[in-house]
Amino acid sequence: MDSYKIRWSDYALNNLSKTHPTDTMRIVKKVNLLKNNPNLGTKLRGGFKKYRRIRVGKYRVIYRKKEDVLTILVLNVGKRENIYKKGISG
Repeated sequence: MDSYKIRWSDYALNNLSKTHPTDTMRIVKKVNLLKNNPNLGTKLRGGFKKYRRIRVGKYRVIYRKKEDVLTILVLNVGKRENIYKKGISG
């Protein structure tokens, strides 16, 4: 199986930059696991069915798998209590 490439949206990078450096490292490490296991995250429901999420402590990372180009697009990073209220891309 080929590895997926990881792409970060500007919105996700902006939110990631607001996290504590220790949390940032943990989030990036977990996201990098998606390269070889893109289905690691849980499928979202409702209007977000085409998206998945992974948990990293108190943070959630919302992403979308694009199989046609073997890419994982990270759309948002945030704490659970806020991330779903703000939507996927802000």
